[in-house]
Amino acid sequence: MEATFWGPITATLDWCEENYKVFPYIAEFVNTTTNLIFAFFAGFGVYTILKYRLDKRFILAHAALALVSFGSWCFHMTLLYEFQLLDELPMIYASSILVYNV
Repeated sequence: MEATFWGPITATLDWCEENYKVFPYIAEFVNTTTNLIFAFFAGFGVYTILKYRLDKRFILAHAALALVSFGSWCFHMTLLYEFQLLDELPMIYASSILVYNV
């Protein structure tokens, strides 16, 4: 196991991006930073729902998207198994919420 700022890499997945090449605190720079786009759209979705007074159930869908964004951000930043679960499990929960909304 490779030792890093966050400790040894414990994740079972490692994407094709080279690890810790841009900053010593971020394992996969591009994967980490692109998750901010998802967080922005989740916040924009909540804003739009409140502005147009849509059903509150859609806020839950956007909150789930924000949780996926946060979990994925943590995982790609650290490559720790705990955060890998925080990346993968909310995707399942968010999918369930989206299916409910449909």
